[in-house]
Amino acid sequence: GIDRAWSSDGCRVQAVRVAVDAAGDPVRGHGSVVCACTHLSTFAVGYAVSDVTLVKPSPGNGDLFVVKVGHEMNVPITIRSTSASSMMANVSVSPEGLSSAPTITLAPGVDSFEAMLSWRPMEVGMFDVAITFHGAFEITRLLRVKVLFCEHFLTRGETLHEVASMYNTTWQSLFVLNPGIESPHKVVEETSGLFGRIWECRHGACTLKTEERGAIAGLDVQIGMKVRAEQGETVPDVVRKVGGTLHQTVEENMQSLEVISDRPLVVDLLHPIHLVDLCVVSGLSEECPL
Repeated sequence: GIDRAWSSDGCRVQAVRVAVDAAGDPVRGHGSVVCACTHLSTFAVGYAVSDVTLVKPSPGNGDLFVVKVGHEMNVPITIRSTSASSMMANVSVSPEGLSSAPTITLAPGVDSFEAMLSWRPMEVGMFDVAITFHGAFEITRLLRVKVLFCEHFLTRGETLHEVASMYNTTWQSLFVLNPGIESPHKVVEETSGLFGRIWECRHGACTLKTEERGAIAGLDVQIGMKVRAEQGETVPDVVRKVGGTLHQTVEENMQSLEVISDRPLVVDLLHPIHLVDLCVVSGLSEECPL
């Protein structure tokens, strides 16, 4: 024989053929891989079908989750696997160094298990969350989380009238607060370069906003005024000064408040929160439209 080292240099996978049974399910350990090389080479191919499958409506790679800063998000994930009893999972977020980090819990079953991704982000921005499931094989899902403060991510088909109704304000107020919007009747979304589905997280639960995977487009719409709480002021003081409702002001400023209980929601409104920017939503805007 030829005494040469095993190598895959100069070779590429040309085709993968998966063997299936009568029911159309992949057969573990069976199939073929066709490789094309630019030279005579000796190599080996290890091939098998992953035993880990995410069951719909679990999130897919590239899906975007939109959540308010300071609010909890819980994402259920169903995994089907022949090695569910020995399944493990870990989650990481990028960039690192955040004041809070996502966690994931598992509830194993016979041939599947339920996972729950939970996070209460306390910083505004766009974050990459990677979830890796380890069994006999490994599968990773990369999700993107968009954390907003005093904004709504308006997507295709939504109007300022609908957004105003969600936040108990008027479309006129939103139009004034967003000078970049040329017409309140036709809002142009911006493309993000992302591909996937959009999920909206409210009150801890995340639901699909767009069913089909595709190019993600939308527009960050400011929904209220950002007001600086002066020294010694409490949230009720700020509400009395600029308007709005106490309930909605609490809802939009969870990152700045001390949460005593999640269910039912109880927060500390007695102590001052001076030198903090609060989002206050009301029917009045900083300017009156002409």
